[in-house]
Amino acid sequence: MIVYKILGVTAVLMIAAWGGYEKGRKDKESEWQARWNQEQATILADNAVHYQRQAELQAEINNINQVNDYAQQKINELTDANRALSATTNSLRTESQAAAKRIAACSKNAAATNSSQTAQTGADLLAGLFDESTERNQRLAGEAEAYRIAGEFCERAYKKARRVINGE
Repeated sequence: MIVYKILGVTAVLMIAAWGGYEKGRKDKESEWQARWNQEQATILADNAVHYQRQAELQAEINNINQVNDYAQQKINELTDANRALSATTNSLRTESQAAAKRIAACSKNAAATNSSQTAQTGADLLAGLFDESTERNQRLAGEAEAYRIAGEFCERAYKKARRVINGE
């Protein structure tokens, strides 16, 4: 009978030891699971901040692209206007030179001396128009240069934002 008592006590002690081991294992597993969950929550929060910042930078890049496109459109318009004005200027120059030749020919004619004053006024008008078109052409060229500089600035800002997004 003593043997049975010893075996019974040993079985109870083994069951108690096994229960203690299982409780300790479950407690440790719960502790590690809590740490794991905390780490995952931190990673998710960091990712949310990263994606939010990336979305903000992308919005900035889109805005810069729009400004760049607008500046390029204006530069193209000014370039076209500059070409048209250059053509007009060349045409006016040719016409004023032809008028000057006609005036010179008329001034040689003694009978036309009375009308030379009127011809001179016409030549002055053409010369004035030529000067005005040249001034306008120069102003437009200045505006085109300003738009070009603004476009280059936008392009540099875009490239910098791209480097930030790409982590360079």
